[in-house]
Amino acid sequence: MLFAVALIAVAAAPASARIPGAKGLVSFGKLTCEGGIGAVEVIGPRGPKAASGYLLISRETTVHVVSTQLTVTFDPVDGDPEIFSKSYGNKTAMTAFTCTQEFGDEEGTGLLEVTVAIVPPR
Repeated sequence: MLFAVALIAVAAAPASARIPGAKGLVSFGKLTCEGGIGAVEVIGPRGPKAASGYLLISRETTVHVVSTQLTVTFDPVDGDPEIFSKSYGNKTAMTAFTCTQEFGDEEGTGLLEVTVAIVPPR
């Protein structure tokens, strides 16, 4: 149950006002990214388009990224772990890094891992 709720709940909040033209974008919450990037807020479109244009927001920087891999692992208190994974293809020649978010309640714990690639500026 928590597994499904976590997947649905991440797209509930309105987008940050700091993103120009953010109409229709939502916050996917706070994640921690590797490579010295640290804590970020992930902003993007809802539904099927969500994988193709996330914006990572920190106090200092706004970076346009695309997802290359999404994995959600849920480990219920009673039962076997459940894993959802989706690949969005290899984005060669783009700098990639992984961001994570842990979640949990009395039903179990989980981990969201998303690998993203930086979209070069135009």
